[in-house]
Amino acid sequence: MNFRVEQNLTKCKLLWDNYTPNLLLWHDWDVISSFYDSKRYDPYFLILEDDSKKDIGLLPLWFNQEKKSYRFFGEGYQENNVFWFDLNYFQEVFEKFPLPLTLHDLNGKCVEAITQKYPNLKDFFKQIDFRYFIDCQKTSSLEIYLNSFNKKHRKNLLYDLRNLEKLNYTVNQGNLENFNEFVKFNVARFGEESDFNDPIFAGDVLNFFNVLDLKKLLYPITVLIDGKVEAVEFCAFHNNIFYVLNGGYNLTYRNLGKLLILETIKKGFELGAIQIDFLTGDAKCWKNLWNFESEAYYTFKKEN
Repeated sequence: MNFRVEQNLTKCKLLWDNYTPNLLLWHDWDVISSFYDSKRYDPYFLILEDDSKKDIGLLPLWFNQEKKSYRFFGEGYQENNVFWFDLNYFQEVFEKFPLPLTLHDLNGKCVEAITQKYPNLKDFFKQIDFRYFIDCQKTSSLEIYLNSFNKKHRKNLLYDLRNLEKLNYTVNQGNLENFNEFVKFNVARFGEESDFNDPIFAGDVLNFFNVLDLKKLLYPITVLIDGKVEAVEFCAFHNNIFYVLNGGYNLTYRNLGKLLILETIKKGFELGAIQIDFLTGDAKCWKNLWNFESEAYYTFKKEN
């Protein structure tokens, strides 16, 4: 087994296109490279070669200058990550990892396959978060989904939503012009803890949404009250998966967040999605209250 490193971005793209599983939103080069900034990140693509120097695998990383560590190329929203090489080589690749290395949101089944084969490496993986989703092939309609709640929960949810009807709201497909409203709602909710207080972070997310929009993948959902946008959810539809990326709403209106989530789920079913992906969250997040399915995500850390 041999290894080499590629840091030229043009060549990195060719490697990416060659090895990407091309199944998820996060496998699209245009999408993932929207987070790249040469002033903050240094590409570091680790290529596996067999004894004849033939390429047989890839680990696409970058060095995050702010965090002073190697991460998956793209970071940002990227998740449900797997390794783009035969896991039988994992021990050898492990010895060649650049350090320090932190890999977030690793697919649980992938990690379990590694730790079963290499139990000595188990301590490097920590199960921290979960991925939340609706499998629309098992739960094939909004009605079936709502019936998954117990009687009391369903009754309370529908009661809260009916109370909002007196506001005469409308639900529309939004656009990128709603980004500033979305940021305003986020900052109002989280205050100083909001990531959107950082103009660099906000710019990264806007770049990401811009690329999705150019590729006809972006689905913003807005709720208007008296003609004014009071809630926004940015979603993406890719390869029959509906990704719920980020949203916000005016806290003045009680239960408006519930309406926004339900309308988002409704849109996923309307589009014929095979899955509605609510992305990552910890065991205490709001997503636990919505009867979503969940899968374990792991974080890998190797410091020295």
